[in-house]
Amino acid sequence: MLPTNNNLKILSAYNPYLCDCSFIVFEACINRLEKQNRSSVKHVFHDLNQMKCYFPPTNKGIAIRDLNFHRYCVILEDCPPSCICYLQERNTLRVNCSSRRLLEMPVIIPKLTNVYTILYLDHNPLGYLGYHSYLSRLSEIYLDHCLLTTVTLSALAALKNIRVMTLHDNLLQKLPTSTSNITLEKATNITLHNNRWACSCESLWLPRWISKHSAIIWKPENISCDYLQIAMRDVSKSNCDEKRHLNHDYLAVFLVACAFLAMTHVYFLYRQDVPILMESKT
Repeated sequence: MLPTNNNLKILSAYNPYLCDCSFIVFEACINRLEKQNRSSVKHVFHDLNQMKCYFPPTNKGIAIRDLNFHRYCVILEDCPPSCICYLQERNTLRVNCSSRRLLEMPVIIPKLTNVYTILYLDHNPLGYLGYHSYLSRLSEIYLDHCLLTTVTLSALAALKNIRVMTLHDNLLQKLPTSTSNITLEKATNITLHNNRWACSCESLWLPRWISKHSAIIWKPENISCDYLQIAMRDVSKSNCDEKRHLNHDYLAVFLVACAFLAMTHVYFLYRQDVPILMESKT
């Protein structure tokens, strides 16, 4: 959308801009303003020449207006509703569905071969991550802040080519037990923190799995049990053994207390009958 307020002035320099194909919309806005009136661009965007890229490293320090996004970015039409799909430099497919208020995952995404595919689904109230055939083509998937409570085993198994996966800041309490058999050979960065992990002695495989993949999991020490308020990686078999022994001690004390209370109850219930019984025997 082009600015229509003649008094509008925008100062946007000195931000860590990620100069990817999403800037093609901004570029179109600038080009249209220049066609209308070249001076109107400087009137609205006062520091346009100082707006420079920070990411990716290949574009760091380059002025945004010097990059011709339309030359190496191709907008794809076969894109999920509400999403934006573009092919960048002919080798990276970006499917941007971030913050679109989606209630479920896209049914399909553009199918391209021999490209690095990134799917942005963060900040959508999805709640559920299920299997889709395109998951096997993904190199990166962003699922943080999605109110996820369930991640299916079939979905995890399909992510065989995944390198980056963000699952932090969700409502996850557990992962399928068979996740321990899945090997994420290509993964370099996985996030799991800020969830509601329900640590128990029945799910000891998860702390072990996290320890095994600590090289690719972002700050594993920040993954904590929701109720115990301890780091998940600190939950071990010894903790469970101590807990079992402690539970056995509590059980023994409880049984003794119950027996004592029962005997006391019987005594007070029949205390008036005891002298009569004693006299009858004599």
